[in-house]
Amino acid sequence: MPTLTIVSASDSRYLPGLFVTWGSILKFSPSISIDFHLLHDGVNDQEVDQLRSRLSKVRGNFTVTAHQLEDKLFADFPEFFYDSKMPYARLLIPKIIDSDRVLYVDTDFVLTRDVSEFLEVDFQDKAIAVAEEWDYNGADDSMRFADQFPNVADHRYFNSGLLYLNLDRIRAQGSFDQAMKLLVEYTDRCLYYDQTALNVVFAGRCVYLDPNVNYQIKSGHEPDVASLSQLSERGVNLHYVAKTKPWLCTHHSLAHRFYHTVRASLEGDQATAKRCRQSMPVLASCLINGAKGVRLKTTAAIGIGDASGARRIGREHFKHAHLLWRELCDNNKIAAMLRSI
Repeated sequence: MPTLTIVSASDSRYLPGLFVTWGSILKFSPSISIDFHLLHDGVNDQEVDQLRSRLSKVRGNFTVTAHQLEDKLFADFPEFFYDSKMPYARLLIPKIIDSDRVLYVDTDFVLTRDVSEFLEVDFQDKAIAVAEEWDYNGADDSMRFADQFPNVADHRYFNSGLLYLNLDRIRAQGSFDQAMKLLVEYTDRCLYYDQTALNVVFAGRCVYLDPNVNYQIKSGHEPDVASLSQLSERGVNLHYVAKTKPWLCTHHSLAHRFYHTVRASLEGDQATAKRCRQSMPVLASCLINGAKGVRLKTTAAIGIGDASGARRIGREHFKHAHLLWRELCDNNKIAAMLRSI
């Protein structure tokens, strides 16, 4: 059985997401052995043992190795969302992981594609394989380095949440060290932190993967009923890039229902899986969003408070209500797809 080394970085707050990320890999990639590595800043042994135990109920043929990192390693770097610096840990992978090729993946994924596909990636003369960022070309961050790094001008900006790494080449080239140096010296230019720095350093030096290897869920790019065939055929890895993570809140959009159905399947939670297929919570959420949109539109019309802000947020509520209504109309198809997980 072939083996793939997979690395993720997490603190205790993101362990629920990590369980679904790693658990989905075990569930949907049954014919490959996985060597998991967790980079963390204080997850205790009991939490690691609990994670390992929960994953073992999905299937065997995997290992989990935890690597605790010292806070001082990231002292000069700005903090990410939720006051965490753990995403920077991916920059230390070449120094920590004794392997030639590694898949790095964030903790907010559901991977339904068979990860054995990464073993077939041809790096050519490159050191990193990536998926393009949806609807963004780096104009606000990486493009600001074009005077120093000319390749940035024609570069296809990528999302750093999933990276397939040729560590031998990265070590030889010192590429991640360059990214860390850039991040420290030009913090104000690195709008998206180390993602900016990696895009600058690897501009023009990437192998691009199928975009569905890293389908970033964001406003205007939510999976919908039209995506059902790809979801049901295990053709998409969903990346929940928004600040509102699905394990921290419950939305009733298709993407969140899919996430919680996968989580329920990993835990054998039939009650949650059944609720995810029901239409009434979707209808209730649709009506609530519509009502909030109407209230905010009215508030803006009569000039109470921040009218511009009220209109903007109201439009978002209307947009979400419309999305939920479309999904509600096709709930039988959605329920059938969720039942197949």
